[in-house]
Amino acid sequence: MALNEKRTRLWHAFHSLDDSLTGSVPKSQLKVLTHNIASILGLQNDGSGLNEYMSTPTLTLNEYLYYMQVEVFDCIKENDTFGSNDRLDKIDKEDRNKIDIDKVDDVCWMICKRKYLNRENRIILDEDVLKLWKIFNFLAETDEEGKVLLPVVMDSQEVACLGEKYTQIIGRPWKTKEFDSVADEINTFYFQQMLNFLETWCSLGLSGLDVGLAIKELYEEIICDVIKKGFLTKKGQAFANWKDRWFVLLPTVLSYYVSSDLKECKGEIKLDSFSKVERLRVHTVMPISNKSLAKANRFVVKGVDRSIEISAPDIRTKNAWIRAIESAIAYCSQTGSYQKAAFKQRKQARDALRNELQKQEKKKHEEEENVKREREDLQRRLTEKESRLKEVNEMGEKKRLILEEKLKEGEDRRKREEEKLNEHQRQLEQEKLARAEAELRFEEEARLREAEQQRLRELEDLQKQLEERLEAESRAKRDEEIVRTLQSRLLEEEFQKREMLENIQVAIEESLASERQKRENLEEERQEQEMIMEEERKKLEALELERKATDEKLQNAIVKLAEAEREKKKTQSKLKAREKPIGLARCIQPEPNPHITHRGLGAFSELEFQKKRSAGVQESESGDDLNDGSFNNNEHADSGVDA
Repeated sequence: MALNEKRTRLWHAFHSLDDSLTGSVPKSQLKVLTHNIASILGLQNDGSGLNEYMSTPTLTLNEYLYYMQVEVFDCIKENDTFGSNDRLDKIDKEDRNKIDIDKVDDVCWMICKRKYLNRENRIILDEDVLKLWKIFNFLAETDEEGKVLLPVVMDSQEVACLGEKYTQIIGRPWKTKEFDSVADEINTFYFQQMLNFLETWCSLGLSGLDVGLAIKELYEEIICDVIKKGFLTKKGQAFANWKDRWFVLLPTVLSYYVSSDLKECKGEIKLDSFSKVERLRVHTVMPISNKSLAKANRFVVKGVDRSIEISAPDIRTKNAWIRAIESAIAYCSQTGSYQKAAFKQRKQARDALRNELQKQEKKKHEEEENVKREREDLQRRLTEKESRLKEVNEMGEKKRLILEEKLKEGEDRRKREEEKLNEHQRQLEQEKLARAEAELRFEEEARLREAEQQRLRELEDLQKQLEERLEAESRAKRDEEIVRTLQSRLLEEEFQKREMLENIQVAIEESLASERQKRENLEEERQEQEMIMEEERKKLEALELERKATDEKLQNAIVKLAEAEREKKKTQSKLKAREKPIGLARCIQPEPNPHITHRGLGAFSELEFQKKRSAGVQESESGDDLNDGSFNNNEHADSGVDA
């Protein structure tokens, strides 16, 4: 169990016990802290060893950390608290270390919470303050070897990153300029400073529940190592149907649930370094029967043992999920926390940027030193030239005085020897020549002095020009840095806009092509339906004509049937009359014909007898014809009904 992971927790507890801010805590208080930590870790240590450790009544933080390492944390390997539970025997070393850290967190928070929870105008709830405390310890500043620095502080850039995420969750804009002005004065934040910053700068006007939801998302992302989460549409495995699922991406697994409460897990996909994400495009020609498959913004995640097809609500969400899954796949080959690795990368980038800025500052300082040395050298040379010019002026002044003295002496001599002018004419001419030469030398010296003064003015102008150039160069450097920063921002914004416009153009082209194809398909279907309806209308008209003809035939058949029925009844009555027995076996019925007796038709004369006989023969023949006609009518009626 490494002490480095618990240095932050013990520092908070130790700092809370140090009320006098002397850097040391009495052993009596440290005994209670040691006993609680050892008890919760399953060790038998009441802290009595602190009495024999060191001779002072108080201990500093480093002394107490060394004691905890030797007397508590190193004893966990010898006295394993998980040996009595078979299920916990399967927990690996990393999980055990995490459980131990959680236990130490509980003890240290119990001691230091009275210091952090007692504040004015509280907005953040107590349980959310604990989550922020764990996030602060997770993102605390470390050295190059990953060892937590003491005192425990958080870099201003990490606070800015955390605050930007927090404001994005609660839906507020991040005030970069205001925070930079604060970060210029405070390079590192203590936990109380970070808590006050989030509570006063970012949470004003919000309720504790809203702030708690935002802190919960930060806690899940940083502490629980959740890379990304949200609703996506997933395609079924057995049936090609689409359902909304709540996806949660961890460094090595992608899980999906029925809802965001994470109560019912519907499945998961394990990820490794060989997993990959593939983008899918909607086909421009899609059959009508496959409309359910035409989902936009689709991609496929291929895991260790299975693959799933997912659809995002828009292209931005799709690209964000693909980048998150690809980063998780790239991290699968590494060990440890994903967020810890991201924190180390941010720290390395931050340190590299600061080193680069220090190098630039050093280079700029060296350039300023060089300019300063050049300026001093130029000033020195100007001073030397001024001194030399002063010496030349002094020599000229001396020569002028000497010349004036000589002139005075000559004038005196001329006055004294005016009478001897003729005698000394030659000497006078020589004196004149000497005087002319002296005047020439004086004029030459005056010209030299004027040239030196001109050179001095040129050097002064050169110095002013150098100073102006130096000032212009510094302004140009500052302007160049500003322009370079603006250009990088503009390029980044233009690149993002261009990528967004390209994605929108691709989506519009795909939607236009699909709509054009659907319109063509619908036009063809409409023409086919019109042709089919025209054929059906013609068939319907033919059937209507046939129905009318059939109705006429049916009416005729009904009439014929009625006539045949009447004829049939007549024929049957006649047949029944013929089938009556002859003789006395039947009763004699009187007939209205008075010419018929019990012996038959009466014949009163030969003529009447012949008439009666011929009439009986005609009736028998007509009866046979009626029978044949009735049978034919029945056949025609049957055929009409069949038709």
